[in-house]
Amino acid sequence: MASRVVEEEATADPYGPRRAVTVARLALEFAGQFSVEGVEIVLDGCILDLSWVSYAAMPELSERLARQRISSYCHSKNRGFR
Repeated sequence: MASRVVEEEATADPYGPRRAVTVARLALEFAGQFSVEGVEIVLDGCILDLSWVSYAAMPELSERLARQRISSYCHSKNRGFR
């Protein structure tokens, strides 16, 4: 039983709680322009792209990158690009 707990902890998302807060913050910031599901997809991609970053820096850098990507998309969409 103890080995199962260790195994579950090893495979758990290390950014789980922070990820949820970041998704909520970005979803609120881009409400009406970008869906919550879209924010989750973009943030997950940013986390993967920043896999080389230290654990301590990941939350801030992934949020900044996600914000920039979503902002760029919304700006392009508003200008008629898809």
